[in-house]
Amino acid sequence: MKSTKTIQIPTPCNEKWSEMTATEKGKFCSSCQKEVIDYTSKSSIEISRLLNSSSENTCGRFNANQLNTPIISETSNNLFKNLLKIAASTLLTVSISNKASGSNLYSPSKTYTTVLENNQLINSHQKIKEDSIIKLKGIITDSETNEPLPFANVIIDELQLGTSAGIDGKFELSIPLTLYSDDLMVTISYVGYTSTKQPVNKENLFLQIEMKSASYLMGEICVIKKKKWWKRDKNKSKAHQSSGSH
Repeated sequence: MKSTKTIQIPTPCNEKWSEMTATEKGKFCSSCQKEVIDYTSKSSIEISRLLNSSSENTCGRFNANQLNTPIISETSNNLFKNLLKIAASTLLTVSISNKASGSNLYSPSKTYTTVLENNQLINSHQKIKEDSIIKLKGIITDSETNEPLPFANVIIDELQLGTSAGIDGKFELSIPLTLYSDDLMVTISYVGYTSTKQPVNKENLFLQIEMKSASYLMGEICVIKKKKWWKRDKNKSKAHQSSGSH
């Protein structure tokens, strides 16, 4: 197994991102004469891939929550996917075997499954009537520029129900009255911005969400490799044996 990697920026740069010249991967800093790669919208696997292909002394721009967090390598992700495939194959074999023998190991209870289809909320059997739902609407914008944030995520975690804003930042989410409660909260998230939660109130079904940019850090990247515990113990054992031989 490989070492766990985390990213740090020991000495953050104070240059203004808005004043740098745009490049294909980020922006060019005239002060240090380097390209600053913008990682703020990258996934953990994408960051790992880019860092592996980049040279040393690379500068980058990150969201604060991307730093000091273990990076998932592509190798680890592929291993996880392969394990899922094996598990799925095993379950399928067991299911076919049970059907052949006529046994029934699992008898699911009736559940209410919600699906958003063409902005119409339906269950697994039939469409819900228009008068039995409430429609939560709103618009999501940047708190400083008032520009709309297209395709922002709008999710009610308790109901596992969600949608995304349109290109104009507007959204509409249908909620069954049977699932509504006064303590429902809707979570709005967008890459590069701090997520926010708002209560769902039947008396006010139009939300004006102003999102704040997440704090960014920029500077020379330092990748910290942390060895697995069994490797550390092995090294300690070797050191102990070496000291005992003198």
